Amino acid sequence: MDFETFQIAIPLWRGTKPYEQIQFQYSLHIDKGDGSAPTHKEFLPNEFCDPRLQLAERLVNDIPKDVCVLAYNAKFEKGVLKSLASIFPNLAEHLIAIHDNIKDLMLPFDKRYFYDYKQNGGYSIKDIQPILAPSIDEGYKALKAKGEISNGGEAMQAFPSFKDKSVDEIQELRKQLLAYCGLDTLAMVKVLEGLKELVE
Repeated sequence: MDFETFQIAIPLWRGTKPYEQIQFQYSLHIDKGDGSAPTHKEFLPNEFCDPRLQLAERLVNDIPKDVCVLAYNAKFEKGVLKSLASIFPNLAEHLIAIHDNIKDLMLPFDKRYFYDYKQNGGYSIKDIQPILAPSIDEGYKALKAKGEISNGGEAMQAFPSFKDKSVDEIQELRKQLLAYCGLDTLAMVKVLEGLKELVE
């Protein structure tokens, strides 16, 4: 699971605060554990709007209460879920259940249980993906080389810019945002597979 958020100085919607993290996108790759290929689910509005309720409703529909959820740097994803639960009390029980079942895939790299010199001291998913998941053709470097959204800062700026874009420009940005966020969760799937191969 991976979320994208943005911050803005002047609150746009009732109940929001200056520089509050506003959740606008998520990507999920779902592994059923039966050897089948993971399925992909995602959410991103077609236009600039307050996306939080629709995102939260879709999320609780896509993730059951009682499953293990992997995130990379889970502290951020947990914060997003707590925020959504505080805003939407009717969804809070389910959102907190998801929160309580999150495991952090960053842990083995943060704790140096795995280390490769190619990391150059870093352990973000972008550092690890080329090492443990090199089979991903359209990795972060490929997105960057094409001049497309390839990091969280660019994603954070892209969604609020929808309000000043044409329909065609929005569709192009949506395509890039979906590719970037989808890569975050696909990279987690492949990195986990790489770790499993190392310990088998």
